[in-house]
This record gives sequence, structure tokens and C-alpha cells, in this order.
Amino acid sequence: MSEENIEEMSPSKRKMLAKLGKLPADSTATAETSEPSASTEDVGDIEEMSPSRRKMLAKLGQLPSDSPSASPPAKTAAPARKTPTARSAATGEVHPFVSGKIKRSVKPKLEFKVERRGWFSLAFGWLAFLLGGIPAFATMILRFLFPNVLFEPPQSFKAGYPDDYTIGAIDETYKEKYGVWIGRTDKYVYVLSTVCTHLGCTPNWLAGESKFKCPCHGSGFRKTGVNFEGPAPRPLERHWIGLADDGQILVDKNIKFQREKGQWESENAYLPWT
Repeated sequence: MSEENIEEMSPSKRKMLAKLGKLPADSTATAETSEPSASTEDVGDIEEMSPSRRKMLAKLGQLPSDSPSASPPAKTAAPARKTPTARSAATGEVHPFVSGKIKRSVKPKLEFKVERRGWFSLAFGWLAFLLGGIPAFATMILRFLFPNVLFEPPQSFKAGYPDDYTIGAIDETYKEKYGVWIGRTDKYVYVLSTVCTHLGCTPNWLAGESKFKCPCHGSGFRKTGVNFEGPAPRPLERHWIGLADDGQILVDKNIKFQREKGQWESENAYLPWT
């Protein structure tokens, strides 16, 4: 390799050949002496390089020491940010996560003052409660101890003597209390129920017409109890009749006699009396 060709080479190529040992010994010094000049020739281009390229050249040692851009400007540390704190106005405690002044909430104190008029009203209220509550409570206890019971009149009773009744008349003395009529013919005394055989209403005795008339649906019964008009399907029922030991008429409502079943001819369906 001739010296003329070596001179024409770029500094980087000569340096590479020198590392490979292909550069003549006498030309090595020339290459080394020429490198600074080459590097100095490139100083003008360093200003135009990008910061990344200048950083890379600085790491490879190919950036001149007097270059102002050889080392990047040192970054100044940012001042530490202060955390806002707050101090309690009442206790003086520091709260780092709260800004401003802290005001402690004060719970209001409730004071109850009862005047003389209020005491009178309160006492009157309790007195009224006791006067009204105690009787009500006592009534509930009594109702529990003595439940409602339907008191009915006895089903068996005495109805006077047979001669006390008029022949051909209907006696209503025991209609309200025992629910019966007592009639007498020239041959016997009998007892009729006051319950209508239609829907259970109470017929009325019409002495002027000599019949029983139901005010609900117009059923009519003769004084013997036989039905003859209206919707009643059968005659009135009769009750057991007899004589007590003292000679009075004894009636037992627990025993009934129905004409349609042929029971009116049974014993004690009527009391023979002439």
C-alpha cells in the first residue's frame, strides 16, 4: 500500500487499518498525527449534531475535550414539594392530609326544664291513665274468667191450672218469656210453639180473625196450629204438656210433636180436660 493512498484515506479508515495491522509502521505515526487534525476538522460539525449522536461520540472517546457540547448540562434537582398540612384550632394537632383550619364540632347540650304547670299536666295525665286503665284491665280479666254465656229460660216450667184458661181462646202469657201459646178447647189443653215453620219468624195472634199471622211472609195458621195460607210448609209444632204433682200444667219444650208425622195424637201432645 503506497503512502499516497494512505494519505488520501480518511482518518477513520486509517485507524481501522492500524488496528488490523495492515498499515505500514512509518505511516502509523502519520495517521496518529493526522487524527487530531481530522477530529479538529469535525469540531464545526459537532455543534450541528443531535444530542444523542454527541452522547454516543463522547462514550467512544471521539469527542474533543474542549467541545462545549461534550458533556450534557447537569440537571438541577427540583425542589421538594411541601405537603399541605393543617393544624387544629382547638387541640393544636397537625393533620398532614387536610388543608386549612379544622373546627371541632360541638354537640349541643339539651336541658329539660319542667315548670310547675308542666308538672301538674304530667300528674293529671298519669292519673287519668290509671283511672282509665285499671278498670279496663279489670274488665278484661273478668271477661276472661267469666266468658259470654247465653242464659236461656228453663225449658221446663209450670203454667198454672187448666181451669185458668178459657175455652176457645189463646193465652199469650208465656209468649215473651218461654215462646209458647197455650190454647184450650172443650176437650183438651195444648201448647203451641211461636216459631213459624217457614223461616223462623214469630207470628202474631189475631183474636178478631181467630188465626196466627206471620208478619214476615204472610203465612197463616188456625188457632189449632194448622197452616192454611202463605208459604209455611207445615203446621206449628206442639210441646209436651202434663200435670205436675200440685195439679198445675207442666210444659217441657225439649219435647216436640209434629202433625205431619202423626205425633199430635201421641200421649202428652195434649192434656185432656173437660
